Amino acid sequence: MPKVSIVMPIYGVEKYLCQCVDSILSQTLQDIEIILVDDGSKDKCPEICDEYAKKDSRITVIHKENSGYGHSINIGIEKAQAEYIGIIDSDDWIETDMFETLYQHAVKSGADFVKSDFFKYQGLKNKNQKADIIPSDIANSTIKPTNNLLAMNIGPSIWTGLYKKEFLIKNNIQLLETPGASYQDTGFHFKTLLASEKTYFTDKPLYHYRTDNAGSSVKDTKKIFCVCDEWQSIFKWAEEQGIFNSVSGLLCALRFNTYMWNFKRLSGKIQRQFLKRFSEEFKELYNQGLIKKDCFKKKNYKRLMSIMFHPIGFLFLYKLKHFPNRLLKRIKR
Repeated sequence: MPKVSIVMPIYGVEKYLCQCVDSILSQTLQDIEIILVDDGSKDKCPEICDEYAKKDSRITVIHKENSGYGHSINIGIEKAQAEYIGIIDSDDWIETDMFETLYQHAVKSGADFVKSDFFKYQGLKNKNQKADIIPSDIANSTIKPTNNLLAMNIGPSIWTGLYKKEFLIKNNIQLLETPGASYQDTGFHFKTLLASEKTYFTDKPLYHYRTDNAGSSVKDTKKIFCVCDEWQSIFKWAEEQGIFNSVSGLLCALRFNTYMWNFKRLSGKIQRQFLKRFSEEFKELYNQGLIKKDCFKKKNYKRLMSIMFHPIGFLFLYKLKHFPNRLLKRIKR
């Protein structure tokens, strides 16, 4: 049995695929299984996958009709034979010692999963910049995430982790399988943090995340409500696991952070559309008594009150602060 199974969902990335697979094949930890899940790619990805499988017996290729990122990863996890599972996006690449480092930390700490820092890579500038997502207060240590807000506020980056397969199965942690959706790592990320009794965080950057791939889901503004679907699934999962009542206030604060991130990346009409849903969903949570003021930073709670009860005013002040010239031009018209 291999020590680590590496699952890679693949769709339309022929430009980057070889660099990604080569970085996995060159790992210092050689006792690995590599599962390439071809999600019905229309380019040369299927042929590239098959060529790699012919050259290395550690590679398994799964070809299927296009059904989305979440379904591809779930299939890979189901097929994985190792005790530990890693997930790599096929337009990125990794350091040669990534899985040896994560595996050693996982075994030594006995953690449910291990998480590292990463590099943000800008291809046009050929520039790597450390993301610094692991706060120094929790770096290189084992903690229970729900006991530490710094851990819970780390943004989704499931590809920097190494997860015990048993932990994922026991806690029914999967990705949403909505075809064509985006941000399907959001639910997986927060479920792992909520379910884990022991997580090890290392501040060593081991992953190269490509920020300027035009095909990335983060560039797709058509899917503005996908983060809402993810958070609905997190709430439902927490209820099914019997932990919702104890973490509901925290979940609302984390949900707010995600919605604000999504709101800020949008513009124009779609930004207003998202803000409307943002307001409506949190009003419902507020009326249910789920929003706890002490779970929010003071400025965020103030923003939330404005979004819920004065969304038009909030949008005006937001644009006045961040895009004053653009707003003034529109008013003069």
